[in-house]
Amino acid sequence: MRGGSVKGNDGKNAPDCPVFGVRSGYPVIGLGILLLLFAIFPLFFLPGTMPVAIAVLFGGFGAFLILAGLTQ
Repeated sequence: MRGGSVKGNDGKNAPDCPVFGVRSGYPVIGLGILLLLFAIFPLFFLPGTMPVAIAVLFGGFGAFLILAGLTQ
């Protein structure tokens, strides 16, 4: 294994998941959804417990991970 690629059954290199090293993007999508929930839940249901900047950071990275998983 080298350079972020894995030999598939047909002998061609297939891209890895950037986080978990699997061929599908499902783990990254799940992690993105989890980060979005961690950003949204405290803002709406527990106001004042998380700074807005941290929630935006979590939400933005979660959205990025979802898009990265969908484009694989």
